[in-house]
Amino acid sequence: MDKVSFYKAVSEIVGADRVSVDDAVAWAQSEARYPLSPRKPEGVVLPKTVDEVVEILKYANREKVPIYTVAAGDADYGGSVPIAEEGILMDFSQMNKIWEVNETDLYALIEPGVTIGQLQKELAKHDLMVAIPSAPHTTSILMNYVSTQGIGCWSARHGGNETYVRGVEVVLPNGDVIRTGSAAFFHKIWHHRNNLGADLTGLFLGSHGCFGVVTKGAIGVIPKPEAYDTMFLDFDNMQECFKHINYIAKHELGDYISGQNYMMSLGGMERYPYDKLDGRTACPIEILEEMRKKHGLAPYWFHISLIGSEKVLRARREELDEYIKREKIKMKGGLGMEITDKTDLWAYVREAQGFGWTTGFASRVAQWRGGRMTFHQYAPMSKWIDLVDPGVEILRRHGLECGITLKCVGPYGYSSQLRFVTWYNEADPAERKMVRDAFRDIAEHSIRNGGTIFRHLHPDMDFVFSMEPEFAKFVRRIKKFLDPNRIMNPGVIGL
Repeated sequence: MDKVSFYKAVSEIVGADRVSVDDAVAWAQSEARYPLSPRKPEGVVLPKTVDEVVEILKYANREKVPIYTVAAGDADYGGSVPIAEEGILMDFSQMNKIWEVNETDLYALIEPGVTIGQLQKELAKHDLMVAIPSAPHTTSILMNYVSTQGIGCWSARHGGNETYVRGVEVVLPNGDVIRTGSAAFFHKIWHHRNNLGADLTGLFLGSHGCFGVVTKGAIGVIPKPEAYDTMFLDFDNMQECFKHINYIAKHELGDYISGQNYMMSLGGMERYPYDKLDGRTACPIEILEEMRKKHGLAPYWFHISLIGSEKVLRARREELDEYIKREKIKMKGGLGMEITDKTDLWAYVREAQGFGWTTGFASRVAQWRGGRMTFHQYAPMSKWIDLVDPGVEILRRHGLECGITLKCVGPYGYSSQLRFVTWYNEADPAERKMVRDAFRDIAEHSIRNGGTIFRHLHPDMDFVFSMEPEFAKFVRRIKKFLDPNRIMNPGVIGL
């Protein structure tokens, strides 16, 4: 790519203040977005309007310049996919308008730069909330829902985040603008994701920006409930987890069901024992067990929470308590609170998870190795036993500790999101390679045992082509039809 020509052409579209070919700016973007495999783009542009996106894509398509798309926070269009050392990084953090909050039809129409915190603050004015992704307030909510298909806090009640997407506005690589679902009609009302014929909204869910640029999306919202209750259950092994959580999910005794292993707690309680290790070896099990017992942590625990009217919530809680007592399940304790609709339920769930014995996430484990990486998949609960403990051992063989999260998806727990979490030194190329190699093995392990991988991590992991050959061929045809010059996120998901 000719940097001078790019700068001149794109400056005429967005203005010189929102385009850069400075190496320092490009490297800063790359290191922040893609710590596992940072690669510097040749230019960065920040559009503010759909018209600007259209003109940029027309230019890129004409000149065959690759486009890589990111939004706000740490869960963007490409997840953790490294970009190639060429092309334009299109940053949508300045496209952050909330176009509409529809209290009657229960959706919010937003742009990709709108963050979880921004939308939650606006929805609170209308006594509404969103089943937000498990991500920080600073993260793009639309890109969690659409591109990387994160998972919401109330997924055991409503399903995964994709069930909330009512339609999207997409700029195709040639500059054409389409709207999917009910918004494709002349009335442009965003109440439903489907339309006559195929579900074209679904084409862009989980696509990592490979087929076009999502510039708007309608996200379903829900009224704030009257009451909320929560508890924590301890389990000694994965067999117990499956038996009891399967029952709880099948009998709809939890609206948020999220499990984790003790490693997700130790990060906030103990220093990593570098003095006993070489920095490239997983901490011996006996040391971890000593830490676990010292802090009274169970090998696995689950956070169960309920929302609804006070009357219904009490009845469900009584049934859940009866099951826990009958099965002699160890209960860590629960907040047991009924709270008003003025409470920010998202913040409350996260606060409950941080009450000293639960997950600390990245901020707490920073003292261990410095960086965090997560491997995401959907998996049936029936495969937890085959997937979880063997996956932990795979990471340990690569010299990495492993945290686990398990989130039940949908009424009756028809699926679950399983995450393998590890920590590494982002500044050490050898440790970055260690994680890449480990996650390649984890991917193969997951595919063999029923996992459905939905987030791409680095170029060596072409998940599309780990599937049936005819399916891979079909996806390749779609890519060729929509993007014949292969400018949109080339290399992502093997395309």
